[in-house]
Amino acid sequence: MLLPGTYCCIASRSVYEGFEDPPDCEYISSGVCLKTLDAVAIGRHGNFMHWGFVASPLYMTNEAKVVFANAVAYIAKFKGTRIVRKYNDRIATREYLKELKELATYDSYKEGFGYRNETKKRQRERYYAALEKKNKGEKLSADEEYYLNNTDEDIDEDYSMADQLRFYQKKGIFEMFGEDEKEIQEYYDHNRDYFYGGGKELYTITLDTDVKGLGFANNDIRLIDRAISLWEQGIQKARAKRILTRYTLCRFNTPQEWRQWFNTYKDRLFFTESGGWLWLVNSTDPSIPGNDYSVLKDVCQPQDSKSKQQEQTSHENPVVASASYDASHKQVVVSLRIHPGYHIYGKVSSKDPYIQTEIKINLTDGWQNDGNLETSPVREFNTSGTTVYEGNALFRQKVRGSGPGTANVIVSWQCCDDHICMPPVEKQFSIQLR
Repeated sequence: MLLPGTYCCIASRSVYEGFEDPPDCEYISSGVCLKTLDAVAIGRHGNFMHWGFVASPLYMTNEAKVVFANAVAYIAKFKGTRIVRKYNDRIATREYLKELKELATYDSYKEGFGYRNETKKRQRERYYAALEKKNKGEKLSADEEYYLNNTDEDIDEDYSMADQLRFYQKKGIFEMFGEDEKEIQEYYDHNRDYFYGGGKELYTITLDTDVKGLGFANNDIRLIDRAISLWEQGIQKARAKRILTRYTLCRFNTPQEWRQWFNTYKDRLFFTESGGWLWLVNSTDPSIPGNDYSVLKDVCQPQDSKSKQQEQTSHENPVVASASYDASHKQVVVSLRIHPGYHIYGKVSSKDPYIQTEIKINLTDGWQNDGNLETSPVREFNTSGTTVYEGNALFRQKVRGSGPGTANVIVSWQCCDDHICMPPVEKQFSIQLR
């Protein structure tokens, strides 16, 4: 429907991230995507229509224009309140266990290690070719200057199986099982019914020992019935309260209230993982108890501006940017600290739709840039030539001038992890020169 070169990159997916587990959501169409084959290109989530194609409307084909108009007309029928909220866009669903199991295998490590070796080989070849050309006094192209910033030491970083396990597995897995692939696989298989991925943490799934102790899966309605029964009998009241609070949005004070709610709505209850690992009532009637997400104040309230400007990186704020002036070396320094598991883009191939990191430094009269911008080493992202920055990315621009001056710095980037890409970000800084 769109011109070649456009992509579907909506974050929600039909199975992997539980797009269809609520009854008021529907998958309408797939599309070409750089993330997964089961990505949703067009889908309905309650009264929201997801249109996942990345392209200006100016590039739409006639067929795409008709589809878009129909999508708008279709969603107009669903004016009203959603049942399910996906308050955490990177919430782990039970399907995430498949990824954790795969990442715990030595085959996965070898495949990734082999790819890393290939990219290291290409980087090393480009690095030495550029270095040889520089030593001959020949003029380097922009690409050659770019690859020369990757020192041989940076290219030769090692990455062990233990490193992979510590990075991807939940805390304690490596300590319990080490590199025993079979034990890790059995741990996930035997406990599949009892994992919990709710809360505000991103890509986190933990074993719920409360649920495992009762022997019912958390998506089995009998769990709620059993927890209420325990409270009614005065047995394991603390466990029963934790389960009912964890897996529903009700906050009743007595077992009698819980029993009345359960008996009234049990035939309309459904379980959603993508919506918070909760039992909700299949109704948009706001007067019915059980669908009010406001009780989850710790995960539903938007972050204030102060928390967004924290100096520490996090899943919610994966890139922290800063800019300063190094007077002793007469250079403007831009620092981008990137949270583990995330990356921003260095050079982006014309074959890829990502957004390249850019540093623009505008100087007041009397000051000018002295040479080219020095950049941090990059890692090859794929075979098309796209590269990424990970960890800490430093950019240095030497300047020359005299008297008081100002450097207006504009930094822009797009941050992604293995699952989704975030909207592009632009930050501006004003730095005094002297």
